[in-house]
Amino acid sequence: MYNGPLVNIFCFQAGHLPGKVRGLIDLLLEEQTKERASGGAVVLTDECLQALILEMIAAALVTTLCSESAIMLCLINHPEWQTRIHTELDAVVGRGRRPRLEDRERCPVLEAVVLETQRLITVIPLCGPHYCKENISFEGYDIPAGSMVKQLMN
Repeated sequence: MYNGPLVNIFCFQAGHLPGKVRGLIDLLLEEQTKERASGGAVVLTDECLQALILEMIAAALVTTLCSESAIMLCLINHPEWQTRIHTELDAVVGRGRRPRLEDRERCPVLEAVVLETQRLITVIPLCGPHYCKENISFEGYDIPAGSMVKQLMN
């Protein structure tokens, strides 16, 4: 069990108000309480909740870092867009403060670059493998039942 400072489930439990769901952790704590009250097996143990929370944090960090790296890669290869984004940020935000989330709607060039990068470079593959339920023939290929099929995204 992880006992480091990153996730301490007991801090969340102390602030949890039964019946008031403020987010995903409260929802998980509500389900844990229901499981304990039912008298059956408890699947959502404290260790399980810690693992779920750590996995969500790790997934958020990995996808964010990969997205930022992909954007930097594209901007290194297209410095003209880096200049356009810089000019737009200077006009919208200025140099006296840091950008805020509400600035995003006034930065269409930045938004377009982010969306285009996400379209060009897939950070997390969204199409997992599928399995054939029955024997099929597809574009001249015979695919037996139980075969794993993966899509090409390009």
